[in-house]
Formats: sequence, C-alpha cells, structure tokens
Amino acid sequence: MFPHMPLIAAIAVFLFVSAPAVQAQTVVVGADQRTDLSLTVYQGGFALVHDVREGFLPKGPGSLLLSDLSDRLDIATIRLGAGENTTIRSVAVDRETLSSGALLRRSLGQTVRVARMNPVTGVETFEEAEVLAVAPDLVLRIGDRIETGLPGRIVFADVPSDLRPAPGIVANISVPEAGERAVSLSYLTDGVSWKTNYVARLAEGRDRLELTGWALIDNQTSTGFPAAQLSLIAGQVNRAAAQPVPRQPVARVLRAEAVVADGVSLGATGPYYRYALSQTFDIKPRQQTQVELIQSPTVAFRRILRTQGGPLYSARATATTQPVLARLTIANETKNGLGVPLPAGLFSSFEEADGREVFQGGATVIATRVGGEMKVDIGQSFDVTFERTVLNFNRTGARNENVDTTQRLTLKNGGSRAAEVEIIETFNGEWKIVRESASHEQTSAFQALWRVKVPANGEASLEYRAQIGRR
Repeated sequence: MFPHMPLIAAIAVFLFVSAPAVQAQTVVVGADQRTDLSLTVYQGGFALVHDVREGFLPKGPGSLLLSDLSDRLDIATIRLGAGENTTIRSVAVDRETLSSGALLRRSLGQTVRVARMNPVTGVETFEEAEVLAVAPDLVLRIGDRIETGLPGRIVFADVPSDLRPAPGIVANISVPEAGERAVSLSYLTDGVSWKTNYVARLAEGRDRLELTGWALIDNQTSTGFPAAQLSLIAGQVNRAAAQPVPRQPVARVLRAEAVVADGVSLGATGPYYRYALSQTFDIKPRQQTQVELIQSPTVAFRRILRTQGGPLYSARATATTQPVLARLTIANETKNGLGVPLPAGLFSSFEEADGREVFQGGATVIATRVGGEMKVDIGQSFDVTFERTVLNFNRTGARNENVDTTQRLTLKNGGSRAAEVEIIETFNGEWKIVRESASHEQTSAFQALWRVKVPANGEASLEYRAQIGRR
C-alpha cells in the first residue's frame, strides 16, 4: 500500500504551531482529500493507522499540514512520505484544536466582545474587553474596571486559520517538482482496542452449540476513522516507546477458514494472527463497534463438573466444603466445527429451556490454539455439593515436614440426573498415594485427578491415603 517512506525522527515537537508560520507557507491536505484509510487494531489498547491523501504540492521548500488525525497519536512512530525525492526535514505535532479555551488563549492581549443579557428586559448588550489572563483564571479589562470569571458570552471576531477540529501534524518538506502527489502517513495511536465476545447458544438436551465470536472495537479517541479498512491482531504485542512499528506483512491465508465469518480472512503475521475484514467501517469517536468474526452453527462440547482443593493441613474431622463448578469444554478442531485460532475474550452461554432462552453463565477465556481446548467455568453447581473429612492426619520429621493423611471426599447430588465430577487434589511437596478407593490420574507434578460418578438423588465417596514430603 505504501511506497518506501523515510522514518521521521522528529526534530521539534510543539504543543501548538504559531499562526503566522502556518499561514505563510503551509499547504493543507485535509481529510476530504483522503484516498485510502486502514486501521490495524491490537488487543493491547492501540492501533496502527495508514492514511493516504492526494494533494498538490508546490516546488521547493514549504510546510505540509495534515489535519484530522488521532488526538492520541504517538509522534515517535510517525512514518511520512510525499512521493519520490521529496525531503522531509522535521515534523511538529499540532495538538491545539478548536475550543473556547483555545480561542481565549489566542486572544491573550487582544480585544474581544462580551455579550450580556438583561434578565428583566431581555435586551442583549455588548462591551469590548481586553484579555489580560487566561490561566489559571480568566481576567478581563472592561472599560475602567477589571473583571474575573466569565461575565457573559465571549464573542470572537473570527477563528484563527491554524485552529482545527482535530489535531494535525506540520511537516517541513522540500518538493523537487510541483504537482499532484500521494501523501502517505502511518502512526500508532493509543485509545483504540478490540476484544472478542463469544456467544454460545445451546439447544436443550443436545451436545452441540452454536458459537458466534464478535469483535468489539472500542474507539476512545476524539477522532473518527471513516470508511476504514479494518484488521484485527490477535495476541499480546510488546510495544516500546519511541520505536517505529514495522509495516505489517501480508497475511498468510490459513486452510481452516471455513468458520470465519463472511467477509473475514484469517492469516498469520509473525507470531500473531490477523483477521482482515473485507468491507469498510465507519469507526466513530467515543464509540464501540461490534462485527462478526467467527461463526459455527454446530460445535461439539462437553459439560463437566469439577472441584479443586487439597488435603487440609490440620487434624480437624469436621466436614468442610468447597464449590463444585460447572464447566463447558470445547475442542478447537476442524472435526469439531472449529479449527481456527480463537482469541482471548469473554464467553457467554445461553440455553433453551421450555422454549425460552436462559443465561447459563460466562467467564473470561484465554486464547486457544488449533488443537487446544477452550475451558469455560460458567458457574457453580446447585445440585451437586462437596464435603471433605479428615480421617487421619499425622506429622513426622525433625521439623514436622512430612505428612501422612487419610481423606474422605463426599459428593452429594440433589438433582434428578446422574452426574460425573472431576475431583482435583493439589499436593504441596513430593507426594504419593499409598491407598485409594478409586484409581487417580496424575495430571501434573502437584495434582491428582479422580472422576467420580454420583447417582441422581444420591451420593458417592472417595477415600485416599497420601504421604507428602517437603520438596
């Protein structure tokens, strides 16, 4: 999209550019001259803007003003080009935008008019006033008196030509030949981010769900990006201040594109994934925009009840409880109706019950690779409860560092359907199960897993004896 553009190391950055300098030599290339705009949004709260405009540039040295840019742009990442053999010597950021405060600051030492309305007669009168101070408080000389605060409406004769509705940059350039040129600009801006919202709809009594992944683009800047080509980068990208962002490589299209929504292409860009949307979007200031990213009508899933804890390091025989969580697990595989990288985001589950849709719960989910498994803890089980009873607890060793304990784990099911529960026990140290009423599976160096079936309106117990030593 862009020609080779010299990196601009800004020689001077100003919070405003004086009006005489702008008026003397500046060529304005505004948003109405834009021919292309693209927005690459990252999950870290920033975006890369590519902006191309066409304008007539006179021969020789001069100033080029590009207006209507993000109010939160990062000057250190600006890349600017204006055609072959054009020299760009410096760039200044003009953040002073049109506002009542800016008009007052520009009127310091000058005369304005103050309009007041008589509350009885409704007649409006005007007085000339000299602006003596603006900050920290407004001070005016009106006739033979000094007034502070705002005594009425301030009336200005006109608007300075360098005050614009949105921030801009002023570049000191030299053009070899006069003519129409494509001015290419790219920069990073804060205040623009995106996240994924997954919505799952489950049919009553079925083991498949309809899954839709929405991309929520949040523009918290005061700048709009009209008719923008939109790309979304999935993954956490490190960002170093004052370092330019390299151009994004063309995405490599993946074969597992079937579940990506219409108008969206998915590809790899370095260690990340890029979702490119074919249509353009009007990203307005201070607005959230949601677009469909992933859609699969039949995704297989499993319902799992699970509880996680560990042996109590005390001799208490009183039963203690811990929550039993309901979890949905979704295998991210092509044969399962998916098979594309799933970005991190929020997951909400709805299920049909008696012809009505009921919210089942939701959670934050981490990014899930192809071949991985998305796990969603949607809430706590109402019918199935867990109790732990310490049957035996002994400490040995010079510092009581060794533990020999027997635990009874009881599950009670008050529901009308049988349930299977995963019990995960965590051991802090080197451990060994020396006796158990059901076989366990070692899932990590510190965890054991039991799967226990609990009958409807019944209960099931598991007992084990463990020896635990300090690691």
